[in-house]
Amino acid sequence: MEFYASCPEGFESALADELKRLGLSHVRRLKGRATFEGELEEGYRACLWSRLASRVFVVLGRFEAQDADELYDSVYDIAWETIIRPGATIAITARGVTEQLRNTRFSALRAKDALCDRLAETTGRRADVDAADPDVHLLLSLRQRRASISLDLSGDPLFKRLPPAATRAGEGAHVLRPDYAALVLAQVGWTALCERELTADDYENEALPTLIDASCAGGGLLLEAVNILTDCAPGAARERWGFEGWQLHDAALWEQLGLSGGLLLLRQDLLKLDLYGTIRAAVSTFDTFNHIPDLDTAIANAGFFMEKGGVFLFDMNTPYKHQNVLGENEFTFEEEDASCVWRNHYNAADRKVEITVDIDYHETGEHFHEEFCEYTYDLDTIRAALEKHGFALESVCDGETFGPLTEDSQRYFFCAVKQYTQLEG
Repeated sequence: MEFYASCPEGFESALADELKRLGLSHVRRLKGRATFEGELEEGYRACLWSRLASRVFVVLGRFEAQDADELYDSVYDIAWETIIRPGATIAITARGVTEQLRNTRFSALRAKDALCDRLAETTGRRADVDAADPDVHLLLSLRQRRASISLDLSGDPLFKRLPPAATRAGEGAHVLRPDYAALVLAQVGWTALCERELTADDYENEALPTLIDASCAGGGLLLEAVNILTDCAPGAARERWGFEGWQLHDAALWEQLGLSGGLLLLRQDLLKLDLYGTIRAAVSTFDTFNHIPDLDTAIANAGFFMEKGGVFLFDMNTPYKHQNVLGENEFTFEEEDASCVWRNHYNAADRKVEITVDIDYHETGEHFHEEFCEYTYDLDTIRAALEKHGFALESVCDGETFGPLTEDSQRYFFCAVKQYTQLEG
């Protein structure tokens, strides 16, 4: 397939470099655009990840168009019944002129007539036109005696991605447009800096990407900088796309690709963890690892997917808390709308606390009952499991004060760093 991404004049070189970084092939820089070739996935990738493109188009056909009749015949010959989704509304915009086609509105109208006549002939139904908000937007480009027609995969321009608060009346007048912000950040090296893989030494020496925006200008530059730093796909939050009215649109492929551009949410048992790639950091809070009967396997799984230099942060309840605070104690909580009874039983032989929670809701009369266990792990056991699976324990502190660990600390907080990859281990 032949694609091109349009852009403001002056963006072409940076846009071409961006498309190459996205892994697109046969990238060529032209005036006001950059062309590339590939399969459907490549077109989707440009839509989802390009920060500099205004729109992304797929070229549907190229043909001779010396006059209105030849334009009509050439557009009619395109198999629109395999391109336009049944029931989709259309709009055609024309740009450029030829010796005989001097009026862009007339050229667009002639192309529209040919398309609709073709659909009426092959499907029995003409396409409805919606110039303001079409499902399918087509661009007819005329130059000398040649013409091309392309489908806009984007829909709204790709730079329309500011959060709602930044575009409200009276608030968005001075917010730098995202694509302009992205160009500035690319030129000053911010994009390359954020793409560099950070090491443990970078964190230790605080050699982290830092940006100071002295002018601020509505925060547009900082907004884009944060999105680049967090590797957030600029198109991830968009709800409607121009390709949705295209019959070749592959919803499953797009959904699969979009998982990399957004937040991937997985619900898994930590003892059976299976991720889709490596990770640079993992965070676990609220004593999650105390609820796991096999700490060694859980840490092994975290280590398996962790990159070299990756950081592992987690907290756990201490043996002191399990034995002396929870122990055999019962806690009662009375609130206006509910009451709670929390019962504990410390099993010294199995090194675990058996916990029962009962909640009564006064207004509804509902009763909630839950039983679960927390397993006790001492510091030496945790350290040994970390080292066994490639982690170095950088620090451990009191999980409440974040000061030094004491004999009566109720919670530890750990920071561990992966020392090697799975291939190296």
